Amino acid sequence: MAGLTLEDLLEVARRTVGPTVAVRDMGLLSAALARVEARADGRDVYPSAEHRAAALLHSLVTTAPLVQGNRPFAWIATAVYLARLGRPSSLTDAEAFDLVTDVLIGRLQTVDAIAERLVDPARER
Repeated sequence: MAGLTLEDLLEVARRTVGPTVAVRDMGLLSAALARVEARADGRDVYPSAEHRAAALLHSLVTTAPLVQGNRPFAWIATAVYLARLGRPSSLTDAEAFDLVTDVLIGRLQTVDAIAERLVDPARER
């Protein structure tokens, strides 16, 4: 799999939050990864790299699997995921902050809406 493993997520958490990062619920991390890989009727539930990354971001932001540092962790994990899929994010730090905040407060509630913000306009031309 080109995406992330549970160990990858834990390493991102250690590098983002610190070496003594506390995981509140390991099942939530596992569920976020499972959601990204979901299939129904033999087809991917999330059709593009951006949709899969959006599902990951949504899961990590809304379930808060860590004791602290969930917002930066969620974004960095999403950016790493996109990079591993060959679709590195072009969002600035401010745009990434706004995106995570919009997911957290419910302004962006669907994977489609989040994915739209993750698409690199230069790549879509």
